[in-house]
Amino acid sequence: MPYGEAARPRTPAADQPRGPAQGRRPAAATATSALGLQRTVGNRATAGLLSPPTVQRAGTAHLPQITLATAAQHDVVKAAAAVAQVGIMRVLARPQLIRRVFGLAQVAEATAVYEEMLGVLDLWSRDRTKVKVSGWLARFGRDAETHAASQTITLPDTVEHDDAAELAMTLAHESAHGARAAVIDLAYGGTAFRVMTGPQRVFNAPHFDFAIRFLDGTRSALQIGNPDAGAGAAAGGGGAPVPAVASQLARAVSIITHARIHSENLLQHLVAVDRTGAAPSPGILAQADGIPMPAHATGRTAVGYALWGNPHLVDADITALDAYARGTAQLHLAAQALTHVVAVDPAAPAACAVVGGVLQISTPNGQFDAVPVTGAAITDPWLVLMLSAVLTAFPPGGGIDLVSLGKVDRQYHLVRGGTAHG
Repeated sequence: MPYGEAARPRTPAADQPRGPAQGRRPAAATATSALGLQRTVGNRATAGLLSPPTVQRAGTAHLPQITLATAAQHDVVKAAAAVAQVGIMRVLARPQLIRRVFGLAQVAEATAVYEEMLGVLDLWSRDRTKVKVSGWLARFGRDAETHAASQTITLPDTVEHDDAAELAMTLAHESAHGARAAVIDLAYGGTAFRVMTGPQRVFNAPHFDFAIRFLDGTRSALQIGNPDAGAGAAAGGGGAPVPAVASQLARAVSIITHARIHSENLLQHLVAVDRTGAAPSPGILAQADGIPMPAHATGRTAVGYALWGNPHLVDADITALDAYARGTAQLHLAAQALTHVVAVDPAAPAACAVVGGVLQISTPNGQFDAVPVTGAAITDPWLVLMLSAVLTAFPPGGGIDLVSLGKVDRQYHLVRGGTAHG
């Protein structure tokens, strides 16, 4: 599917390795929507291209497109890929660094992923058909996206003007996604990144490029943490369970991140469908689950594909999906900027609230058990409390609520071969 990519939205952060929340070219401080607002990307400004309130079929020709990289663009990618390979080989020459970042038990696995990343970068250098460019990425605030099954990378259509060193790091990060579909973006920085356990780190792409950046001197040893520590270990300060709550908060934020990526990728696909008038992939029936698209909500079935022949129904779906993508982008930016504090009070019930950019968490017993998220709903009580607090503090609109986030996050994982977020 064209929208089954791993992707990295850009947002500014002070203490984060590059990842979905930390891009090469930070978004402007005033950019609170992925779509429809003026935003600055590097020295380039792009205005929202989707004309509210609806998008007519005849009007989609001006929307961004995905094309094969030109020969000149591919030459730029080849040069950057060579730099990325050098960075990876420097890491491979330092097994103690791999142990320090991923933990003793994960050295062999992490090493194998790095070696596979070299192969992916070589593929992108040799085969121009595996390198695409798109105007959607600047619009969504992304550095790149990678389709793991086909090992195809999509870069901004201005890639030849990007900073060469930053492009090399983008390719290194994306090659982890291309090497293994199970390697996604779980946590990008801050406490959640530092306290992630070693077994989780080999599935987190930002840890792979972190090691390269650490050798470059652009990441601090303070950010590494201890991969061999348990996720529920206490962290001083009276025994407040910082690692456990950080793990739960990271899961909550990643649900929002995944909803953003999935809805943006789906929007790209539906615009292409709307532009050509072709029938959408049957997978959309399931993969739009949780997004309040009018025609989809009427019970589109195998027989109901004829509904896609009605341009107004398709336009209504695109408009609704656009609103959902806008809302999740806003929510993602807000959630990524949150810090958190924990208070253990036996007399107080478990509760979460956002006050002045801080997620204030109260727990009666200091426990933050990680209950797996299953099915189409979010059932973990702490995820419910945290996400509800974020939704209350930053109401996103677009039909986004706790139930929809759970469903869309589930589809994100199903597209990538998983079963649920957890």
